[in-house]
Amino acid sequence: HKAVFFRDPLERFLSAYRSKCDTAFHPDGFEHCRLHFGSAGKTFKGAVKWTVLNHEEEYAADFDAHFKPMYQFCGGLYQTLHFYDTVE
Repeated sequence: HKAVFFRDPLERFLSAYRSKCDTAFHPDGFEHCRLHFGSAGKTFKGAVKWTVLNHEEEYAADFDAHFKPMYQFCGGLYQTLHFYDTVE
């Protein structure tokens, strides 16, 4: 059996941004921000825009774990989930 618990995607994105791109929260997070967005000084608006432009599957697979879509942590479950009618 498998279970997946996840947060609201927008809340999770904001939390990751604040944790990794805002030095007021975690000063060591800038390296995650730089590697993920290409610069450590990315504004929140810029981070959202970058994510919208780069959300396709081939890019999302390489996302930093803090910004990676939750469905990519499900071991491929997202590919078959639409076949399930109910959860018992």
